[in-house]
Amino acid sequence: MSRITTNELAKGLDALGKRLDAFGERLGAEIRSVREDLGKEIRSVRQDLGAEIQTNRRRSEVLNEELRSEIRLVADGLQGHREETAREFKAVRAELSETRAEFRLWFSDLDRRIRS
Repeated sequence: MSRITTNELAKGLDALGKRLDAFGERLGAEIRSVREDLGKEIRSVRQDLGAEIQTNRRRSEVLNEELRSEIRLVADGLQGHREETAREFKAVRAELSETRAEFRLWFSDLDRRIRS
């Protein structure tokens, strides 16, 4: 087996160091490139997402306004129904009062005939 001299070992380590330095530079360049590409992609996604959020917000506002209008229509209809029901209820009460008065008149006449 041959022995490696100190000089040969130094040269080999120096060559290995240069290769590692070159690899580090290539790796650093690749990382920077990926970082730039990723940054661009993130900015693009942010812009697209922001635009989509604005679109959805506008759609939501339109839908909310439509819903408010429909709720107002229903509320107005219910109020009208309530007023109509109150009028009908008053009319029924008036008819019941008239009917009671007639019954009292009839029964008072009957009661007089029975007692006499």
